[in-house]
Parts: sequence; structure tokens; C-alpha cells
Amino acid sequence: MEKMCEKLNKLDGIERKLSNFDLKIEKVTSEVSVLKVAVNEIEKSVKFASDSLDENEKRSTEMTNTLKELKENSKRMEAENSKLVKELCKTKDRIKDLRKDHLELQTRSMRDNLIFHGLDEIEGEDCESVLSNFIKEKLKIEDTCEFHRVHRLGRKTQGKQRPIVAKFVLYKQREIVRKAAFTELIGEENRKYGINEQYPREINERRKKLYPYYKSAKRQQKRAQLVMDRLYIDGELFHLNDAESDDDDSESDIMDTQSQPVPSSSHLSASAQEFHPRYPQRGRGRGRGRGRGSGNRGRK
Repeated sequence: MEKMCEKLNKLDGIERKLSNFDLKIEKVTSEVSVLKVAVNEIEKSVKFASDSLDENEKRSTEMTNTLKELKENSKRMEAENSKLVKELCKTKDRIKDLRKDHLELQTRSMRDNLIFHGLDEIEGEDCESVLSNFIKEKLKIEDTCEFHRVHRLGRKTQGKQRPIVAKFVLYKQREIVRKAAFTELIGEENRKYGINEQYPREINERRKKLYPYYKSAKRQQKRAQLVMDRLYIDGELFHLNDAESDDDDSESDIMDTQSQPVPSSSHLSASAQEFHPRYPQRGRGRGRGRGRGSGNRGRK
């Protein structure tokens, strides 16, 4: 009986142990399930991180390729820009040359022209007859001058007397008429008259800037000649200050004064004289400059 009780006790002990073991197994199983869930979450996170890394690598590759393309495009654009700059410089030089050629053609086309100021304007007049009479009566030139064209300059304005511009057939006759102004158009009765050569607007603008220096040199008893848009004082080419000179791109390049030789005295005296009608003073007089085109009377 005692043995039976011992065995039963042992069986009870084994049963308790088995129960405890079952509990431990259940606990372990539960923990394993939790671990599996955690592992699954970790695997998902790793997969997401891996996918993100692959996406980042893909984007990085695309950005690298894009940057490479941008660099290549930048180099190509720089090359094209450099080419365009060179072409623009050539175009600017060509424009300068064209402007210079155009001004030279304008100047040559006006070479035989003279502008006459002070001649009374009458409705329905014949400008050529008016000019021919002026040349004979005031300039005392009996030879008949031949003209290509003679007309009033500018639009007719009430109360304003327009000058006459004439294109001579012969340059020699033009010079005879121009030079006659220096000897014949003097005195108070002739102060309203003026004769000057015709130049393009660009040259006229530069002459206007040079004229005060010309007058100043004359007052100082210096030999001064204003030849087109160049002023020579005692045989030296005069240069305006930068603040007073014309724009480098448009006007100073049009006539390359540096490359032009200084005219001889005989040439200057024949082609660059100034005509100033005179007011009465000690039997004779001085007159003020007045003119259109060159800005003063009889100015070369």
C-alpha cells in the first residue's frame, strides 16, 4: 500500500512537472510567435529599405546622367555662344565699314554742292534763275554756271527763308563761286548772305564741336584750317577731349583721321578757308557766321 502511495506521489510529481513543462512550452511558443511577427516586420523594413536604396541608386544614376548631359549642353552652348560673339563682332565691324562707306558716298555725292543763305524767297520762283542772278550781281561772276539741280532746302515755313542748295556740273565752277564769297560778300549790305559747302549730318555735328576751337586758334593768330570734320592747327591734327568727342562706335570710326596725312598749306588755303561777312568797322566790318549745313557762313 505504501509502495502504491509512493508511486502515486511520483506520478503526481511527474504530472505537475509535465504541466509546468506544458506551460513553459506554451510560453515559448507564444514568444516564438511574437518573434516571428517581429522578424516579419524587420524583413518588411529591410525590403522597404532595400527598395528605397534601389530607387535612390536609380535616381542617383539618372541625376548623374542628367548632370552629364547638362555639362555637355553647357559646353556646346559655350562653343555656340563664342561663335555667336565672334559673328557679332564681325557684324559690328561690317556695320562700321558700311556706315563709313555710306558716309563717304554721301560726302562724295555732296562734293559739288553749295548752300546759299539769305536769298529772298518768292512764291513760284525759279530757283536756278534766282541763284544765277545772285552769282552775277553779288559775286561778280559773268561766266554762266551750269547746275544739275537747284532747289530750296527743307519744307516751306511761314516767315522763314529757306536756303538754296545747288549741285554744280563742274567742281571748278563751284570753287570759283565759293572763293568769290571771301572777296565779294563783304560790308553791311551783304551781311545776310552766306555760302557754305554741304556735308552729311554726322560731319556737320563734328564740325560744330570743332568750330569753337577753330575760332579760338584764329584769335591766337595761329594757322587753323577746318577740313571737313578735321581741324588742323599749325599743321597738327587737333583732337577733342573724350568728353567732347563723338561716340567711338558710330562717328570717330567713320573717318579715320589718324591715317589721313596733314594737308599742305596750298591745299588748305584752297579748300579750307572760312568766309565771314564783315560789319562796318574802320571803314570795313566783320560779320557773324550764319549758315545751314556747316553751321557758319562760307565755312569749308
